[in-house]
Amino acid sequence: MLKILENKLLTLAKKYKNMVVLNADFSNSLGLKEFSRIFGERHFNFGLAENNAVAASAGFVVRGKIPVIVGFGNFLAGRSWEVIRDAICVNNLNVKLIGIGGATGDGEGAAFQSFEDISLMRVLPNMKVAVPSDSVELESALVVAMETFGPVYLRICVEDLPDVFESGISFEFGKAKEFFEVEEKYDLVVFSAGKMFGRAVSVANRLRAEGKSVQVLNVSSIKPLDTKKIKELAGKAERCLSLEDHSVFGGIGSALAEAGVQKLKIIGVPDIFGRSGNLADWERKFGLDEESVFAAAKEF
Repeated sequence: MLKILENKLLTLAKKYKNMVVLNADFSNSLGLKEFSRIFGERHFNFGLAENNAVAASAGFVVRGKIPVIVGFGNFLAGRSWEVIRDAICVNNLNVKLIGIGGATGDGEGAAFQSFEDISLMRVLPNMKVAVPSDSVELESALVVAMETFGPVYLRICVEDLPDVFESGISFEFGKAKEFFEVEEKYDLVVFSAGKMFGRAVSVANRLRAEGKSVQVLNVSSIKPLDTKKIKELAGKAERCLSLEDHSVFGGIGSALAEAGVQKLKIIGVPDIFGRSGNLADWERKFGLDEESVFAAAKEF
């Protein structure tokens, strides 16, 4: 995912001569090594000061630039929330924020694991929020983010994700897409995005092999939400389930409930902080590994 980010930023910088990239330290681990080498005059490292990077981005907009801010999700969305709100969103400035990590994407513990970034960003007026589900969709989402005026928050997983979509898929804000062939009725519809989408597809395939009618909807555009498509599928389903690597409060599941989805089970990070350690163990402990999700879906 980070390699796709790095390569696409290089391509976009050639197209958008007024694009600049800002970050708060960790250039190499955030996929910015090549960008800083090739476009050194358009890369600005603010050290461990996300607030300063976000505040400066407003000034870059005034000077006719398109700032892209890359940082760990917990620091970029959390530490800088007030500045994002007052400097960027209140004024509807054309700034792109890319939050790296997510809830289970870093073994460094609570400081780096961001369980809350989606809820923090989607509550802000004028902000668009997306969580690409694989590298194919990420590449498209980066292009669309640059073509779309106004504040955008993209959440990107640091881990290598299996590609679940065919090449050529196009991301659209406000559009959700079914993964399997459309049917009239479903035993279960799973709503997911980001790292957990591939896991949702795997679980769905196992349930389908047991004779269940299961659909998976990619809700990578979390704000704006494709409320029409979501309600349509929920109306066809006996049960609905959301799966995300984010807190069960304020993420995809909450957005679905706000949209009126009923008979809904929300699977995500419980009301806890993160821990350091092996990510596979961490996921098993909190029920986000494939076997735990499969068992929960069957029971539901």
